[in-house]
Amino acid sequence: LLIGIAVPFALVNLIPGALPRFAMPALGPASWWLGDLLGQDNLRWPPWLSGKTLAPRLRNRIVVVFVVLGCIWGLAYGLIATPFLRKRDKVRQHARQIDAIIPTNIPLYAVNPKYQPYLFYVRAPIRYVSTIEQLPIDTKFFLVQGADEEEAQTTKHWWPSRAQMVLRIKDYREHEEVLFSVPSRR
Repeated sequence: LLIGIAVPFALVNLIPGALPRFAMPALGPASWWLGDLLGQDNLRWPPWLSGKTLAPRLRNRIVVVFVVLGCIWGLAYGLIATPFLRKRDKVRQHARQIDAIIPTNIPLYAVNPKYQPYLFYVRAPIRYVSTIEQLPIDTKFFLVQGADEEEAQTTKHWWPSRAQMVLRIKDYREHEEVLFSVPSRR
């Protein structure tokens, strides 16, 4: 059981782009196993720890040492590994770039975005449309796929104004999205 917990935990953390939350499912069985182990009245010790050679008091100290080592390991993971893994977080980085541009009370229109996981983390309200023509006249910001960039720049939807490119995003899958701003009419 310990190997079944430790191996997936280590492998998940070694995958490029892995985040600490991906490894959390392995901590549930580990906690359950440790609690069950320590709660046993008839705890069976390995042969080298059982018998008359080892007093029950010493066995209890060994259990305490393992619990303390587990707590230290958990703290070390939380304080050292988690910040390191967070630096590799590529999804939220794009959401932070968008949040720096768009106020939280202005909607962001996503034109046929397909699967864009960073949109989940954007603070502005997201409105989804299928085409640029479906964008409302009062649109301030909209996001299109890289293939639709030229159409977004040349549309006469906001005539005499034109949409202006504000941010180009290339995600971890090498897909490109472009954020546009529409100047207000005068």
